[in-house]
Formats: sequence, C-alpha cells, structure tokens
Amino acid sequence: MAKVKFEVSGTAKPYWIAVNRDDVKITNGKGEKELAAGKEHILVWHMMGSAGESLSIVGKAGAREVVNIKESKIPPRRGASAGYRRFKV
Repeated sequence: MAKVKFEVSGTAKPYWIAVNRDDVKITNGKGEKELAAGKEHILVWHMMGSAGESLSIVGKAGAREVVNIKESKIPPRRGASAGYRRFKV
C-alpha cells in the first residue's frame, strides 16, 4: 500500500474527487488515500461554477508525482464539468 497525497486548487467550487469510487475527503485543498502499489487507479472529479473556471489536482506518493491534472476547465455555456484520469502508483 502507498499513501497518495492529493492537492486541489483552482477557482471552481464546489468540487468533488474520488479514487476507485471512494471519495477523497479534501480539507483546505488537501486530502489523502491509501492505494495499492503497482496497480492502476482511476481519479474522477466533478466541479461546479461558471464557464472558464478551473480545477487542478496533483497526487503524490512520497516525493513521486503519480497524477497531475494541470487545469480542467468548465466549458463555455456550462455550469459544471467532470473528468477522469487513470494513473499507477
């Protein structure tokens, strides 16, 4: 098992993230989850806000970055957006 620490930032609020269908509790932009090492996982996110607002998510196992969503944006004429990314720990 490996502890993955997530850091979430951006202008879109509220937002929600989960890994493998388990919610990641985010407090002050930070949260963590124990994940199986050497396995593939799926990060899912959902955000609400105005068009153009964004969300960035970085996940690290120790010093190693395992997933990086640089900027997921809410598209024009929308009030919400979602996405997912596969990653390996």
